[in-house]
This record gives sequence, C-alpha cells and structure tokens, in this order.
Amino acid sequence: MLNTKLTKNNVKSASGGTTKTLIELRAELLKVKLDIKAGKLKNSNAHKQLKLQIARLLTNTAKS
Repeated sequence: MLNTKLTKNNVKSASGGTTKTLIELRAELLKVKLDIKAGKLKNSNAHKQLKLQIARLLTNTAKS
C-alpha cells in the first residue's frame, strides 16, 4: 500500500492491487489512529504514510 499511483479520484496500488477512494483511506487512517491510541500499534509509520496519501490525493484532485 505504501507504493501508490495517484489518479483523479482514487489511489491505485502500483502492484495492480486494489483501488482505494478517499473515504476508504480516511477510514483506514482512523483505524490506525485508534490502534495507536489503544497501544496495539507502536510504530506510527503507517499513520504517516496514510496521511501523505490523503494529502497527495486531495492535491491531485484539486488540480483536476
């Protein structure tokens, strides 16, 4: 999931996997945040990567 290709309305996995919409990414980000608060996830790298993906998606959509 960390290696992605941006399109107008979604983020596509570079490996040809699933396509995630902004809503799906935000839901995943919320889950990671909750896992961090619950102590289940100690490394917040996944949190940072999701935030970057959402920022890139919003920037790309605004340019379109």
